[in-house]
Amino acid sequence: MTKQEFSEAVKIATSAKNLSHIDDSILYGCGLSEFNYPVYVTLETVAKIVRWQCCSIFSNSTIADSHELDNMAHIAKKKFQIV
Repeated sequence: MTKQEFSEAVKIATSAKNLSHIDDSILYGCGLSEFNYPVYVTLETVAKIVRWQCCSIFSNSTIADSHELDNMAHIAKKKFQIV
């Protein structure tokens, strides 16, 4: 995943877009060393996990944990491929 693609996923994550229909289970455990990668996903799938990991529980439009956002960017760069 490129930096530009990750930025686009963050924009989606912090928007009002409904992502409840997106199945992000393929990304469960993506931070673990034994996670099998690369994983081929859509921007919306990455956006959903970014929203879950990094955004405020009170507002999906606010990044609450910038450290975790940086961590997700490193994971995404190495392990995710956008289709």
